[in-house]
Amino acid sequence: MMARHALVHVDDVPDEPVEMPGTTGRSGVRVPISGRQGSPNACFFARYFPGLTRPKHRHERCDELVFVRSGRGRFGPDGREVRAGHARFIPRSAVHWLRNTGPEEPIELIAFFDGAPSREETGTVVLGPASEADFHSMPAGEGARKYPSFHLEEVSPVALEGGGALRPLLGGWCGARSLLFHLTLPPGAALPEGPGLGGGLICAVTRGEGTAQAGPERAEVRAGHFQYVPRGTAFGLRSGGAGEPLECVGVVFGAG
Repeated sequence: MMARHALVHVDDVPDEPVEMPGTTGRSGVRVPISGRQGSPNACFFARYFPGLTRPKHRHERCDELVFVRSGRGRFGPDGREVRAGHARFIPRSAVHWLRNTGPEEPIELIAFFDGAPSREETGTVVLGPASEADFHSMPAGEGARKYPSFHLEEVSPVALEGGGALRPLLGGWCGARSLLFHLTLPPGAALPEGPGLGGGLICAVTRGEGTAQAGPERAEVRAGHFQYVPRGTAFGLRSGGAGEPLECVGVVFGAG
């Protein structure tokens, strides 16, 4: 593990309890990056199994940027259907919830709290169970404006000099203060270490393996690793030389 630039694997993080009144499905939530690692923003990994609907809730002290890693679901209050590769921006104090609509597999989310270093400091207010009628309480057009959502397939990739492609999914153009991106590096390709980041970074490897460089420190990474890199630190990634590509999703905070 890196000494200064926190590198945590989600398998090494215990599940945390989540208040879900009126729900019966199973869930698991883990927080690999938070103020414990020195980050002013937190990131969590959630797995919601078939049959689970999260209760209606809002976060009064932070925005939330969500990436669907796998599975299928439906967000309220606009009923937006999402699947693996979707990103969604949830503004501060906006009421929202999610249902797993997959018949067998869990839906897995990677979510970033922009402005809160822990779940406890998000100012979360739970408003109770969501009914089927609640999913239709906001017209789709209004939902698209208030809760912008984009899929990887809808965003043109930016080719990288070191090989691979970067897709900016959420940012200032949709009201977010920070940039949520998806990065794909084919085997042997690299995101060269560049100048210091303009904002703190939390990055999650979702597929493959490779090497991460943060300042003078280097470490091997694989799917399930989460890393926090402070503002002003040079950062780079290299995909492993064989097998599948390295993919990650991350947020540069303050770089909308």
